[in-house]
Amino acid sequence: MIKPLTPEQLRTGLFAYSSPDGALDARFNRGTGRVDATGKGFWPPEVAADYFGNWAAMVGAIHDAGKALRAVVDLSKTAIQALDVAGLIGVCGALHGGDDRVALVVPSALMTLQMRRVLDPTCHRFVTSHSAAEVWIAEESRRLRAAA
Repeated sequence: MIKPLTPEQLRTGLFAYSSPDGALDARFNRGTGRVDATGKGFWPPEVAADYFGNWAAMVGAIHDAGKALRAVVDLSKTAIQALDVAGLIGVCGALHGGDDRVALVVPSALMTLQMRRVLDPTCHRFVTSHSAAEVWIAEESRRLRAAA
């Protein structure tokens, strides 16, 4: 299982964590609001629950610091997930709002359909490459700064 993030980790806000099998990982910078994450293969529900519990804590720490989330999530090597895991993704995605932006690199139209069912299109974008994800995050950041 994945250990819960400690209050010290959330306070200092610069760290990485991953599942024991390496299927899920995240690197987090509270100061910039940036998260880079990767998912591979199938995720057992109990591992996904631990991972998304830490994700929720990271998003909360970013928001507490007065920042908007900027995340690139590489799911290019991920399989279609079980319904209970997809539900966890939806619960976690509900934490994203306002000026948060999350770009998800997806391997297929089927994965895009699964994610669109559970994630708000206002702050989530589905792309097919890491470079497209970075471009969208940068464009959205500029657009939101100009609108402020």
